Amino acid sequence: LDLEGNRLTALPASVGRLMKLLTLDLSNNQLAALPKEIGQLTNLKELHLSGNQFKEKPSEIRNLEVKTRIIWEEEPEFVGMSIEDEFAMGVPKMAKNNAPPPPPPTEILKIAEEMPRFPGCENEPSRDAKYTCATEKLNEFINKNLKYPATARANGVQGTVVISFVVEKDGTLSEVKIGRDIGSGCGEEALRIVRLMNEQGLRWIPGRNVGTLVRLQFNLPIVFKL
Repeated sequence: LDLEGNRLTALPASVGRLMKLLTLDLSNNQLAALPKEIGQLTNLKELHLSGNQFKEKPSEIRNLEVKTRIIWEEEPEFVGMSIEDEFAMGVPKMAKNNAPPPPPPTEILKIAEEMPRFPGCENEPSRDAKYTCATEKLNEFINKNLKYPATARANGVQGTVVISFVVEKDGTLSEVKIGRDIGSGCGEEALRIVRLMNEQGLRWIPGRNVGTLVRLQFNLPIVFKL
């Protein structure tokens, strides 16, 4: 999970929900402390903390040091997020006094207090319920519209394609591109699925930071399985 250079002054406690996370890059932010929930990331292999405001190694990571490589100086590397991870980061309980300042109007963020979500769940009673429902409806849309490429089917090609796009403040999707491809036309088909959302007039619920609408990058994994 790449959160490098996002000017974070506090990390949401909800980070503790990302139990399958292998790499967490928090370098070049404004962090002086970490939430105790970070100790729940027992599968974490690398934790990047360089370029922050720590006066000493945070006590919250003591439980991680046996299996986790704590990096203070190296450059970060990018690890993509699953749908569940993207939505999980959309429900942090960050104190208002510790919230990062609103970004410039044209800036594209990778994380915000409220992450964007697929539409159709606005009547759910809670934020958690809205994100759970949005994940289900997004998967339904993909499964309904996905056409397995003939070449990929003939050659037994399976795997996960990642499509990267920006959720704009009006809920439209821009800068849609293939982040990871498995070939045989699967990348192009995944690209078509995401572009179909704009063509059908579907508008995502945009992300918000400190109550302000923001542009936010989203990485969507689409699985091809025979």
